[in-house]
Parts: sequence; structure tokens; C-alpha cells
Amino acid sequence: MKNLFAIFLLLSTFLLAKNSTDTKEQIQQEIFNSIRVFEESLTIRQKMIELYNKLHVKSSKQQPLSGKDLEELSDTTSSFLKQRNKLYTIATKYEKETNSKPNDKESKDIQMAKVSISLASTLMMYDNWMLAISQYQNDNLLRFHLNNPDSGYGIGYMELSKMASSFASSQNRNRTKTAIDWYEQNKQNDDIDFKDYQYISKLISNSPSYAIIKENDTSNIIGTKIEKATFDFIDTGKSVKNETTNLVSLLFGNTVGMVATRKGKLYDNKEILISTKSNLKAGDILLEKTPFRLTDSFIPGHWGHAALWIGDEQELKELGIWDNEAIVPYQDDIRNKKHIIEALREGVVINSMQHFLNIDDLAVIRDEDIADDKRKNIIINAFRQLGKEYDFNFDANSCDKVYCSKLVYMTYGDVPWPTSRTLDRFVVNPDDIASYIVDDDSFEIVMLYHDGKEIRDNKKIAMKEFLNPKSTIQASIK
Repeated sequence: MKNLFAIFLLLSTFLLAKNSTDTKEQIQQEIFNSIRVFEESLTIRQKMIELYNKLHVKSSKQQPLSGKDLEELSDTTSSFLKQRNKLYTIATKYEKETNSKPNDKESKDIQMAKVSISLASTLMMYDNWMLAISQYQNDNLLRFHLNNPDSGYGIGYMELSKMASSFASSQNRNRTKTAIDWYEQNKQNDDIDFKDYQYISKLISNSPSYAIIKENDTSNIIGTKIEKATFDFIDTGKSVKNETTNLVSLLFGNTVGMVATRKGKLYDNKEILISTKSNLKAGDILLEKTPFRLTDSFIPGHWGHAALWIGDEQELKELGIWDNEAIVPYQDDIRNKKHIIEALREGVVINSMQHFLNIDDLAVIRDEDIADDKRKNIIINAFRQLGKEYDFNFDANSCDKVYCSKLVYMTYGDVPWPTSRTLDRFVVNPDDIASYIVDDDSFEIVMLYHDGKEIRDNKKIAMKEFLNPKSTIQASIK
């Protein structure tokens, strides 16, 4: 019996050791899952910031929050806390990976990927605090509400104070600093053999907390009096020092949602704005590239985003669909120059061309052979997607949520767009749309801009070059 027990114990130990060794495929799945959580978190961060900006106007005037305000505050806070728990789980999952010293390249890549995932998640929690939540801490009325429980939304007592304590903890900062030091010493110029790893590394390097904690400079953000006060803030009037608020103001423009590090080269160009609007036709497909945005780094290929031009009031009336039930709720938006439907982090929305042109590259694609009845269906179907949530799962074969190129995939349903199988789902990317149209005679590239300059000749040849950057073909740029 003892021998059987010993064998069982040995076998169990072996199986446990085997199961604890992650394969390259498993870590690739971890990277994909983590990116989805990070993108969701960036969306909720932006919602928290927008909500603060709206409610702070009332609180600064000592006006009461309405029932709707309180509902939105509880709902958004609940979403933020759930997302924070996901980030915490990711952050702690591979916290001890720095203790091992693998020898072969694949094992080192796996180790770096694990540490990077953990570090990126930790830094995102710090950034979320600095860029969004700390503002609530400095508003007496909003701080009071966030520190009070709401059982209907699963919000506990003193949630804001707990987050503040975690942010101020020197122990947490030291653990993060240790991870940053290890990352700096082992990152090997990001030569890591994993798809989408660049997204993780850019998330780390673009984090404002990364630079601050790396230099061990958090003492300039918050004072020791915060830790001594144990964040008993429910009605004491104490708050994070002004340095945090100043930091938020300084970094807000460049880091909210990790949106961009600069403006696009077509941004605020009135000549291009007039030109694009005068040349567009309802149902046109828009592709864009924004190399200065974080999200662009994990969209495979050249093009990073796709959208649809749905036309203005006159064109929709000429098509006979202005009073369609799917369009009527958005008539005021259309009259206010919102003529583009796109899927962004916050969901499927209707935007203006002026908003859209914060980009470097633009392609306007048109099916020249399309009949009006088909064009009508495309536009109406696009309006039916409005309000849907963003599909962070990037699954082309689902209807409840939508991502950018999936919007085109769904509205141009008769077109056999190429897809690829990634992990357990079918995916259509903006480059898939571009690769199809260059070899299809019915589709034309009406307008094409690259790096802020218009390409007037040989547009399909230029498009092929974008899709195959190793090509020696040169477009004529004028």
C-alpha cells in the first residue's frame, strides 16, 4: 500500500509539473485574451473620465446628482471594478516568473511574454488610477458616492479608498519596480516570437506609470501623509495631493485610453476634408492607418481600421431611405455632419469625417457595379449595427458585437471577403478587405493617401505595395 501511495505521489508530482509548463500555443492564447481585457479596460477608463467630466460640473456648482447620474455612476463604477479584478488576476498570474532562468530561445520567449503580460496589466491599473480614478478622489461629492456601497451593483464599502491605498502602497510600487528592472534587463529589443507581442510591449513603454515607477519617482505624485491617513476619505475632506491632478492634466491628452502619441497627418486639413466629402458616395468603404495609435500595433498588416460612409441627408433621400426606421433615430446626427459609421472601443457609433481624419493613411473604396437596391441594404444594415458593443473577441461569425472590419464584412454580406482562422475563431482584418479589392474589377480605389500625401496614379499598384511592403514597386505620389 505504501509503495502504491508513493507511486501515486510521484505520478501526481510529475503531472503537476507537466501541467505547470505552458506551451507556446497556450501563451499565444494568453496574449490574445490579455489584449482583449486591456482593450476593454481602456474603454472603461475613458468612460470613467467622461463621466467625471460630466458630473464634476454639477458637484463644483454644489448641485445634486440626479437619479440618472447616480445610476450611471454606479453602473460605470461596477464595470470598472470588475475590469480591475480581471487586470489583477492577470497581473498576479505570472508574478513569480522572473525567478526562473531558462536556457533555450523558446523558453526565454515564453518567460518574457508571461512577465510582460503581468507587467502590462499592473501598469494599466496604475494608469487607470492616475488618469481617471484619482480625479474622483479630489471631488468631495463624487468621492462620497464612490466610497458608499451599492448592493444593487455589487459595489462594496470604501471601494475608492481601497484603490487609493493600493496605489499608494510602497510595497506594491517596489514589486512593480522589481518587475520593470527585470523587464529592462531581459527585453532583448522585443525580439519575441509571439504574434501581437508588440502590442504588449507598446502598452508597457507608453504607460506613464512605467516611466514614473522606473525612476522610482512616485514620491512626487503622492505624499506620505496619504499612507498615514489610511485613506479614511468618506467624509473627511482629505484627498490625493495636487501633484496627481497636475499629472492627470499633463498626460491626459496623450494617454487617455492610450489613444495616440500625436495627431494624424490628415488631421484638421480643410482642403482634404472638403475633397473627401465631395468625392464620397453612400456605401463607400473607408480604410485608415494610424501608426501613432496603440491599437494599430496589433492589427496585422498595413491598414488598421475600416469604416463606412453612409451619405448625407440629400443622398439618403435620393435613395429613398431617409425615413427608414433604422435611420430616423439618427437624422439629427446626419444633419450635424455625422456621415460615418464605425466600430470603436466604445461600440458602433456614428461620427463626422472631421473626427475620422485624425489619421495618416486613407483609402476610399467603392463598388462601381453595385445596384441601388444593394447599396440601400448596405446602408440600412450599417445603421442596424449602431449601438452594438465592440467585439473584443474579434469573431467574424457572430452578430451581437462588432469590430471595425467586421462591420464591412456584415454589411457587404455578398462579398466573399477573405478570412483567417486565429485560435478558435474566424477573423476578417482591414488588410483582408484591401487584398480582395485590388484583384476585383468591380471595386475601385476612389481616393488614396499615404503618410499624409495623396496618391493619384496607379492606386491599386500602390495598395499592393502596402500589402506587400517587400515589393520594390513605387507609387507616384503627388
